[in-house]
Amino acid sequence: MFTAEQRVKEIGIRKVLGASIGSLFTLLSAEFMTLIGMAIAIALPLAGMPPMAGCKALLTVRHYSVGLCTFRWLIIMIALLTISLQIMKAALG
Repeated sequence: MFTAEQRVKEIGIRKVLGASIGSLFTLLSAEFMTLIGMAIAIALPLAGMPPMAGCKALLTVRHYSVGLCTFRWLIIMIALLTISLQIMKAALG
């Protein structure tokens, strides 16, 4: 949201000149996708390590154990969804 607020004038000028929502989305998401890619590259090897007691308790909820692979994909999807919603909010608003 901070980045979108900093680029309000740029977004406004691009919208006036006829930029589509898709092109604005691509423009704003490019730098976030590189950051998410770097975060994933750092986090995935660390997530493969044997879990500590606290982490294992976090992944096990009421006799239902979430697999580590599922947990990784869930975190990735939450990050992408959050960023996508913020970018769409900035592009439409």
